[in-house]
Amino acid sequence: NNNTVHVFDMNLNSITIISYDEGGEFGKTLTSNNDFLFVGAPSHNNFRGSILCYDKDLTHIQTLTYTDAINFGRSISVNYLNMLVVGGLNYIYEYVYDGTLFYQKQFLFLPEFTQYEIGDSGYVSENFGYQVKISASGQYIYVSNIFLENRSGVVYVYENLFNQRIQIQKIKNNTFIQNEQFGNKIIANNDFLLIA
Repeated sequence: NNNTVHVFDMNLNSITIISYDEGGEFGKTLTSNNDFLFVGAPSHNNFRGSILCYDKDLTHIQTLTYTDAINFGRSISVNYLNMLVVGGLNYIYEYVYDGTLFYQKQFLFLPEFTQYEIGDSGYVSENFGYQVKISASGQYIYVSNIFLENRSGVVYVYENLFNQRIQIQKIKNNTFIQNEQFGNKIIANNDFLLIA
């Protein structure tokens, strides 16, 4: 069901079901840490999207939205420091927790596009933000753009330098393969960065 999230304990006993009557692909994306559960609804509000935040008791405490976003919440990542990164179409939104609520710190826009991806309407149909991951320390953010370069895909690495996100690397597959969509999945942990 696209408007419920089922919560189980580690013995696979059902604890509760979180429902969202407004739909919008509620539950399409999920991420959590020891403090919060974030549930994405990227098609909510005419495809602008939203993220619903729940505390340890699974009480809804905040809804994050962005007025001009498209598919806000299509990808989400949080670390143990309660630093949250949200992907929308061609934008990345970074949030921090102030002890009460999450507030937006900054956003990143698609750093490049190719002529191949621009249609007759002039609309840039990239997929920057398809996947986002934040490192445990918050020092790095990894962002995929799976449609760049004839849909072969790339992953950008941003570092936090002087409280600003600076792109430090662009990772591509060594072999150019059209329609491979490199960056379709990203896993970052203390030992490895895995990209599929």
